[in-house]
Amino acid sequence: MKLVIRPDKGFGKIEIELSEALWSRIRELSERYGVPPDRIVEMALLGDFKEPEGIREELEEEVRELEKKVWQLEKEYAPLSSRLMVSPRTTSSLQ
Repeated sequence: MKLVIRPDKGFGKIEIELSEALWSRIRELSERYGVPPDRIVEMALLGDFKEPEGIREELEEEVRELEKKVWQLEKEYAPLSSRLMVSPRTTSSLQ
């Protein structure tokens, strides 16, 4: 696939030969996001991809909160599990 990039103003142009694998990936992205293939190429060349802001930080905070809850539950129920493992039958058979 031959790609021709023309400036908005002026006369210059750039011609690039794209492999079939790369072009099929561009078409796949184009179909998935409903964006024309030339816009995908433009975004790739200009680094115009948008990063979701705040989502990662929010998720990391949620993970920290869940970890705290898990530790609280483990502290609360850990003594119970040790009592369940040593039953009267087990202790009588050990003697």
